[in-house]
Amino acid sequence: MPIQFLTDLRFDKESMSVVVSANVNDSRKTIFISQETLQDHFRATNSPKDLIATFERNKAAIGRKILQIANSGVEGEIVVTTNLF
Repeated sequence: MPIQFLTDLRFDKESMSVVVSANVNDSRKTIFISQETLQDHFRATNSPKDLIATFERNKAAIGRKILQIANSGVEGEIVVTTNLF
């Protein structure tokens, strides 16, 4: 499997993102999924609890986007923003 999300899922107030670690193409990455992305594309509310639940419900679609970003040559952390969808 090219992406495997780990269990350290959290909402980060500083970056306004859901943050999770993942093994992406056999490399450990920190992933940031912006609050705006989750609201614009997956109908999340402002609640951190709902943002995390929205990520969980849409993990497959978000994972495909993360793989696309990783395969484009991005090094280091992966930041998923609304303009990437």
